[in-house]
Amino acid sequence: MTRRILITLISIAAMCGSAAAGEMPHVRDNGDVRIATLLQEGIRRSATLRRIVAQVDASDGIVYIEEGRCRYSARACLSHSIVIAGPSRILRIRIDTARGRDEVLAVFGHELRHALEVLDQPQLRSMQAVMYFYEMEGRRSEGRYETTAALDTERAVLRDLHGRSPVLKVD
Repeated sequence: MTRRILITLISIAAMCGSAAAGEMPHVRDNGDVRIATLLQEGIRRSATLRRIVAQVDASDGIVYIEEGRCRYSARACLSHSIVIAGPSRILRIRIDTARGRDEVLAVFGHELRHALEVLDQPQLRSMQAVMYFYEMEGRRSEGRYETTAALDTERAVLRDLHGRSPVLKVD
């Protein structure tokens, strides 16, 4: 059995186990085995990423992570469009996986933090509302929006992956 088939079967079994327990994961790959494998590795290796995924799981959101390119040469992006499906808000993250493994995992954390920023605001139910939110809460740089929380999350995931303690800020 090839490695790819084995990974696919393991991913399907993990998802079925969650579904059987009534807990479909809210952070999902889009059928891409590589994304599924990276996501599971990130969850296993980073407490920060595990926490963020648990927060998304506790929300009304479903976040799909898929391979893709973003505008403005961004290495990853949260699409501002939202699909409403019953009680759920569906978001999409695109990520360029042609980078170092740990960098990709850290960017998962970064973009999932952006997804949480949206999901923490129940009134954000359209692309216009998300864009207005980031106009107010984020800062615009090179045609895209950024938040301190997402940058901090990315750094925290990298620290987790490299086994370093977080740097404490002294006021």
